[in-house]
Amino acid sequence: MLVMGNHVAITVGGSNGHFELIVYKPLIASALLRSLRLLGDASASSEKNCVRSIEANRERISKLLHEEAALKLNVLTSDEFDKLVVPEKMIGPSD
Repeated sequence: MLVMGNHVAITVGGSNGHFELIVYKPLIASALLRSLRLLGDASASSEKNCVRSIEANRERISKLLHEEAALKLNVLTSDEFDKLVVPEKMIGPSD
């Protein structure tokens, strides 16, 4: 919520002042730097405490893969599904 408050402060500072007068620049700089610091710390904490410990639940993935609705409803044949759904291509960004 502090980042959202800083966003409002930056918006108000930018809209109520003329940048040439440098009246609101300290407010804008302070709020921006505070938000960047908070977001950086939050990202590092999330990576350390959440992302590093994530492991794939292979049993659940296999179960969901074989109980796919498209197969159950005969929307796709098993061969069509295998051609379209390649799990190896789903584990990272596509190029």
